[in-house]
Amino acid sequence: MIKAGNNGNSSSEIIPTGDVEITVGESSPEPSWSEMSEAEHFVQFYESDLFLSNSLGGFIGEGLTRGDACIVAARKEIVDRLEEHLRERGLDVATARASGQYITLDAAETLSKFVFDGSPDPARFAEVVGGAITEAGKNRSRVRIFGEMVALLWSEGKQDAAIHLEELWNGLRENHPFSLFCAYPMRDFNGASHTEPFNHVCAKHSRVIPAESYSALKEPNERLREIALLQQKANMLEAEIAERKRVQETLLRRERELEDFMENATVGLHRVGADGTILWANRAEMNLLGYAREEYIGHNITEFHADQEIIDDILNRLTCHEELHDYEARLKAKDGSIKHVLINSNVYWESGEFKHTRCITRDITDRKRAEEIGLHLAAIVESSDDAIISKTLEGIILSWNKGAERIFGYTADEVVGKSILILIPPDRRDEEPAILERIRKGERIDHYETVRMTKDGRAVDISLTVSPVREKSGRIIAASKIARDITERRRAETEREQLLAHEQMARAEAEKANRLKDEFLATVSHELRTPLNAIIGWSYMLRSGTLDEATSVRALEAIERNAKSQAQLVEDILDMSRVITGKLRLSIEPVDVASVINAAIDSVQLAADSKSIQLEVTLDPSARHTSGDSGRLQQVVWNLLSNAIKFTPAGGRVRVQLERAGSNAQIKVSDTGQGISRAFLPFIFDRFRQADGSSTRRHGGLGLGLAIVRHLVELHGGTVEADSPGEGLGSTFTIRLPLAPMRERTKRERRQTGNLWLNEDADSEIKALPSLEGVRVLLVDDDEDTLNMLTIMLTENRATVESARSASEALEALEWYDADVLVSDIAMPDEDGYSLISKLRELEAKGRKAIPAVALTAFVRIDDRARALSAGFNMFVPKPVELTELILAISSLAEAGMVN
Repeated sequence: MIKAGNNGNSSSEIIPTGDVEITVGESSPEPSWSEMSEAEHFVQFYESDLFLSNSLGGFIGEGLTRGDACIVAARKEIVDRLEEHLRERGLDVATARASGQYITLDAAETLSKFVFDGSPDPARFAEVVGGAITEAGKNRSRVRIFGEMVALLWSEGKQDAAIHLEELWNGLRENHPFSLFCAYPMRDFNGASHTEPFNHVCAKHSRVIPAESYSALKEPNERLREIALLQQKANMLEAEIAERKRVQETLLRRERELEDFMENATVGLHRVGADGTILWANRAEMNLLGYAREEYIGHNITEFHADQEIIDDILNRLTCHEELHDYEARLKAKDGSIKHVLINSNVYWESGEFKHTRCITRDITDRKRAEEIGLHLAAIVESSDDAIISKTLEGIILSWNKGAERIFGYTADEVVGKSILILIPPDRRDEEPAILERIRKGERIDHYETVRMTKDGRAVDISLTVSPVREKSGRIIAASKIARDITERRRAETEREQLLAHEQMARAEAEKANRLKDEFLATVSHELRTPLNAIIGWSYMLRSGTLDEATSVRALEAIERNAKSQAQLVEDILDMSRVITGKLRLSIEPVDVASVINAAIDSVQLAADSKSIQLEVTLDPSARHTSGDSGRLQQVVWNLLSNAIKFTPAGGRVRVQLERAGSNAQIKVSDTGQGISRAFLPFIFDRFRQADGSSTRRHGGLGLGLAIVRHLVELHGGTVEADSPGEGLGSTFTIRLPLAPMRERTKRERRQTGNLWLNEDADSEIKALPSLEGVRVLLVDDDEDTLNMLTIMLTENRATVESARSASEALEALEWYDADVLVSDIAMPDEDGYSLISKLRELEAKGRKAIPAVALTAFVRIDDRARALSAGFNMFVPKPVELTELILAISSLAEAGMVN
């Protein structure tokens, strides 16, 4: 039902027009915009943009006059005409726009904000359009909207999207009351196919306004006459449609007959457009090439021709009005095969324009294949890298390909007609009769490996495959032989065998290394646990309080001795780790080698005296100075002396010599001990290697000392060698270091990390330590034993100590305890020392008193020291703790803090 407004007149009439009823006023057909309800949604059909602009001018002009908010979403040309119309009516468009009463939107641009993949998105529509309506209606009682967006979608052929958008408008009016004016050009509804879509559009609106060819008629009689004419045209159209249907049915029947004839023809038929697109093809064509219709029709004909120049020639000839008769071409089938065809074709021209070609395709593949088989076989034989030879049953050569010429060196002219024996070495001539006998029996010989001779007399390893050649009746008339040169394969097999042998050796070495690793781990476990056994045992006895004074002294000495031993084991492991990772660094400076040797001797003197071993030292003053790390060089000499004393029986002799050897300082450490076996001597400096690694060995150790010695000496640019006349005859280690010019020695900076050696003069150092009286220390460590031990040690040195077992306890203690120095472990559960020092430094940045801090940790790498200092600690003391080093660090930091 479509109704047009009566412009407020009291009398009107309903004029039947098929499925449409139109209410016709007696005077003006224009709708009365003032009578539009608050939530009206109407559609205006129009034939010209001018009529639309005038009609829209009445709608918007009425709204502006009433004080309504007006939104126009249209094309620019419509907006321009509208505003011109409004100004002619005396309305101030600029003022209305400035006040927000009048808003214009570009229809296409607004569409793009909520249309995705050709369809409007409800959420985005509500956001974009609903937001604009809400904003416009804030200070206005009513809102009027003109939207041309549905018409744009309709004109683009997106009818479903347009209907959907009309529905979204209707849904939006439920929450945002407004009057909506939609408009469609009548030209978009021409033809019978648009009848149903037209009704859909009308159904989405509460009011429908017809186009100007009807609405412009003011007299009722003129409107009745127009309606009668429309009814007469509709009847004529229905009759014409019926006649057309009858003719179409006849044509369709004949077309079906023709299509059936062409579809079921026994030869391939197809049509090709002027641009090469395949328009149609019959069943025979599809069967010929094996494609489904969707894989063939709609594709370009060039895709299915195997030869581009052939299809180019075909199309050029047809374009020049030439007809093709039995034109040979090759087509590509779906299975990858090539079909040979004969093509007959001409062009269908219409008004001098190339419309399409009509093609007949006949398959001649079998015929061409029969012709080409012989040529293909000949080409294959000729181009093969293998020697392909045919011979009579008497061994006379019949054919000879290029592969045979390449392998054996003879040309075909040189061998055809001659005996095959010219290729067989004299010692293998008996092979040929046996081969021919098997061929006569119809047997095939596969991959028979043998040797043949080339023209220049070289022996070639080949693999033979010989087959009988039969005529049609099955009689064997000859033999074909394929000979493949396998010289490279044989060489590769030999190399593979050698590689396999090397791999087996490497695997054996890896297994040996793995075994050594297991032995080393077992040794580490044993060597670390052994001193712990004594330490724990004596500690338990001391705690019991049952030991007398002399036994207590022995217990303390045993604990200290085993702690030193364990510290050295840890130091060796750390050094080897630095060696393996390449992180072992030297502090290079002038070094007095004699002083290094004397210091090392002082360290081992007590061990030598305990075994009554005589130490003999000879030092050459001319070989005293080199450049290096004095601490590491002392470690080298100490290792050699310790080994010499360990493996020398009581009452033996260890000799140390320093002498000049050319431009080198030469250090020799020799002993009268058990010596080194000749079998083990080449491995003496390998890490984790020990002459006796069993659980029953007489001497302890990790097997790392000499490996560290070699690495340290080589880092100094020197060499180290070991020699022994044999077991029981002692051994000699010789070190050579480059001499340096004499100059004043610089004081070497003491290493802060990684040194776990305990000082032999610890008692004297303890007595000389500074007092910590008056120094308040906050001690943080999660290990209770360590915490108690350090508390006692610092308290005995007169420090005031407050302890905490975690970072959080330490921060709580600092709220009431005024510490001068913080001593904190690094590795703690939940929150480590790095986190503690970070929080403390943050508090200091906010005004808290600065507290110097010492990092106390068992992580003793250079990287660990650097990280601790960069995190905010002032000093770094490694575990196990040397009391001297810790007290000096605390004293130094406390004094610096008091000065500041």
